[in-house]
Amino acid sequence: MVKEMESAIWGQGFPAPSFDAKVTVLEQRILKDKHLKLKLSKGGEMFDAIWFFQNKLISSQSRLVYSLGINEYNGRTTVQMLVKHAEDCQV
Repeated sequence: MVKEMESAIWGQGFPAPSFDAKVTVLEQRILKDKHLKLKLSKGGEMFDAIWFFQNKLISSQSRLVYSLGINEYNGRTTVQMLVKHAEDCQV
């Protein structure tokens, strides 16, 4: 599904789809002093995510706006969330 979405034509006036979710942040670290790499949990499942050009950690309970992308690293291809915005949603 992600590969099909990436092959679609998105642009001005027709933005790529975005999603939102409340998640638990299991792990987070800053990569190269400028990107936030995350391991997330929602509904008992774990997800990888990255937030480009974000060098601050986020709350352990957050609501995210994200798109989906393909991560190819060390010969392995996985789906990851591409975070665009996060806000604290501590109870």
